[in-house]
Amino acid sequence: MATALLYLVEFMLRRATLALDRHERLRGLVLLLETLAHALTGVVFWTVAALQLPGPQPFRHLVESACYAAIVAVVVDIDHFIAAGSLSIQAARSLSGRPFFHWTGLLICTGMALIVWSSIVRLCFPNPSRSLRLTVALGWVTLVAWASHQLRDSLRRGLWLWPPPHPLVSPPNHVSTPPLPLTLTYPLGLTVILSILHFAPPSLTECAPFSLLFYHDLNKVSNV
Repeated sequence: MATALLYLVEFMLRRATLALDRHERLRGLVLLLETLAHALTGVVFWTVAALQLPGPQPFRHLVESACYAAIVAVVVDIDHFIAAGSLSIQAARSLSGRPFFHWTGLLICTGMALIVWSSIVRLCFPNPSRSLRLTVALGWVTLVAWASHQLRDSLRRGLWLWPPPHPLVSPPNHVSTPPLPLTLTYPLGLTVILSILHFAPPSLTECAPFSLLFYHDLNKVSNV
């Protein structure tokens, strides 16, 4: 069901893009639709991942973490503006290569660091503080949303494998996969993500980022 929804979104977006590109004044809507598609993909990826984890899953916590995933999936593209050194959309879209948050190697290194950090918190902090719980929980949501962004981009440009950015964008001779097929990318991506999430804390589905930050209802949130 989740992948079918994403297939439908991509199909409709491609049709809309073809129609809007014919009208110069409406081309800005393509960027808006792309942004919304990234947000929706992040929400779907995280929701599927969260529903597969053990333990209770309070609806409010699931909604909050899904909203956070949507934000992360969109904010990933901030690296375009950082690499361009400008807030201009035209400059951000005219880079000589792909910006640093789109390097799959950085995503993999972050995932490995998060696995190590989660293990340290689990073993060394039996009663972790609010900040530790927030760091671990939001780290996993960030990883899933970030992965969803890269996978969605890979449908058009493949995954950038090597070398690392130099200094902020991919070098001209960087190695990437071919564009990945839509029908395989999302199912395989979700399978890999669900496998990695076995390293996540069992109470991760009770992540409530906005409640933890603003309401201090710590007794309602399970310990990591």
